[in-house]
Amino acid sequence: MNIKSPKLFILIVLGLLLATVQNSQAQQDTQYTQYMYNTMSMNPGYSGSRGSLSILALYRDQWVGLDGSPRTLNFAMHSPIGIQGVGMGLGFTSDKIGPSSESIISADFSYTINFDYDIKLAFGIKGGYSDKWYFGLSTPNFLETEHYDDVQVSTATEKTHIYVMGGYIFTLNPSLKLKPAFLIKSVAGAPLAIDVSANALLYDRVTFGLAYRLDAAITGMAGFQVNESILIGYAYDYETTELSRYNSGSHEIFLRFELGTRLTAKV
Repeated sequence: MNIKSPKLFILIVLGLLLATVQNSQAQQDTQYTQYMYNTMSMNPGYSGSRGSLSILALYRDQWVGLDGSPRTLNFAMHSPIGIQGVGMGLGFTSDKIGPSSESIISADFSYTINFDYDIKLAFGIKGGYSDKWYFGLSTPNFLETEHYDDVQVSTATEKTHIYVMGGYIFTLNPSLKLKPAFLIKSVAGAPLAIDVSANALLYDRVTFGLAYRLDAAITGMAGFQVNESILIGYAYDYETTELSRYNSGSHEIFLRFELGTRLTAKV
C-alpha cells in the first residue's frame, strides 16, 4: 500500500494515540536507558526493520546498593521473513524486584506500509525507520493484566503504557555523526517519563553520549562496534532524586549481534 499524503500519516498517528489513552492507576513497565538500541521491547513495529537477523541481550542493575533494587535481563531477536513488509520478533524479559520475580516471553509481528517522503508506517506501530530518522508510537499491551502474589496475598495490575519515541542522525562530517533521540512514556496514575539523549558516532565505530531522564537521572553512555556484526554498549545512570543517598547508581550493558548487515549509521 502506498500512501502519498503526509497529512494522512499524521492523522493515523494521532488517532492511534487517542485510541490508547486510558484512565487508570499504574504499574510501570521495565525501564531502559539505552532504549535506542532496544526499541522492539517497547514497540513491536520495530521487528525486522534493520533488514537482517538482529539479536540483542541487555542486563540492567538499577539502584546498586539498595536492598531489593530492580534487576532486568532482556533478550530479543527479530528479522524480516522474506515477505514484503513483514517482520517478526521474539523476546524474553526477566524482572526481579525484592523477593518477587517475573518472566515474560513475547512474540512480535510488524507489517510496514510505505509512504512517500521516505516515511514508513508499521503496525506495531512505528513510522519512518530509515537510515536517517525514525518516529514511533506504540502500546505494547492493550489489555490490563493482573498478577497475583501468593506470598503477600495481593494483586498488582499491569496497566497500559503508551510510548512515543524518535531519533535523527546529523552527519557533521565524514567521520562524525550526531544521534539525538527521545522517549516519552505515559501510563495513567504515574508521572510522564521523558528521556532525551545525544550520542556522537566516530568513524562509524565508537559511540559516546549523554542522556537526561526528567526529574530522575543523568546518564553517560558508550558503545563500540567491534566488527560489522557485533556492537557492545554500556550506560551509567546517576540519580538526581533523594534516592541517590541510598544507592550508587544504575548500570546497563548490552550486546547486539547481526547477520547480513554492513556497518552503517542506522539509528
